[in-house]
Amino acid sequence: MRHASALLAAGLVLYPAIVHGENVMSSYYDGKRYDFVFTCKQLQNTPSWKEEDPQPPLAARAALTAARSRLSQLVADAPHWAINRISLRSACSNDKWFYVIEFIPPREGLNAGLGLVVFMSGYVLEPKVSPWRPNP
Repeated sequence: MRHASALLAAGLVLYPAIVHGENVMSSYYDGKRYDFVFTCKQLQNTPSWKEEDPQPPLAARAALTAARSRLSQLVADAPHWAINRISLRSACSNDKWFYVIEFIPPREGLNAGLGLVVFMSGYVLEPKVSPWRPNP
């Protein structure tokens, strides 16, 4: 796995960062920071996506449905948010993968959007939410 710092584009997380042995992916939206934190042990308990398997254990559509459900718990206008990107990321070992489902809100704005982490089990990580103020 590539150890990269979390990079942000339009408030959406691009790569996980390793902080104190935990994988951290962050999104910033509406004055809040959303940290999605998981350990390799947590990821090891999810279905593997082996090289010989043509499809991941969880279909993209199922991951999207799960992410939309979590989004509705985080923002009031979730049905109006658009899908920006669905991507697959690996961490901890070559056969452990997860989805990052990125949504953008209906209104325009700097640092707009949320990227949600969905394990191959269908579980969507619950973020740790904290206040955030962008640099002026």
